[in-house]
Amino acid sequence: MWDLIKQVFDGKEHPWRTFAIVIVLLVIGAFSAWKSIPDSGRSTLLRPMLDSYAARHAAPIAQEAGDSANSLERTVRLPTTMVTLQYFSRSSDSSLSRPFLNLINQRGLSVETRQANRSERSNAVWCGSAVTSGECVLVALRMIQAGFTVKQISRLPDADAARSHIIQVGYNDNLGSADPYSITRLMGLSRTQVPVDRTPP
Repeated sequence: MWDLIKQVFDGKEHPWRTFAIVIVLLVIGAFSAWKSIPDSGRSTLLRPMLDSYAARHAAPIAQEAGDSANSLERTVRLPTTMVTLQYFSRSSDSSLSRPFLNLINQRGLSVETRQANRSERSNAVWCGSAVTSGECVLVALRMIQAGFTVKQISRLPDADAARSHIIQVGYNDNLGSADPYSITRLMGLSRTQVPVDRTPP
């Protein structure tokens, strides 16, 4: 038995076995090391790669979002009561906010800009109870068209009557590593009911 084990590790009789064992041990070691890193540390390590991927795919996604929004606008009626978009301005949005707000102005919504308390890039849309699902989705699509990533689109509680005709765009820290909304998912949501917010900022 010991002679067989020695042969395996020496690689004299079965060099491919030695290679396979080394590969398995390396994979196990790498996986253990990766799992030992906190989630925040893993996100930091992956961020450059994710940002590079996002940059390569931003143009096609933005174009698709714009085309989908243009198509949806032809079927979603303008609200009879003025809807106000409250945008929480932040430094990380600086290159994206102007094209986004221009698109919102073209739709005819009133825009109210407020200063955000946090610097992270906007990733969420909240809609008042009187705002249609189609209008909520249009704002989310225009965000993606401008270069944002949308990780949440939800409705404010019905009891919040003061914001019934409000759409808010800002950052939700509670979303963690949630997957961004796809164009297909958003378009499907425009034909149903935007859910009530379960992960408030």
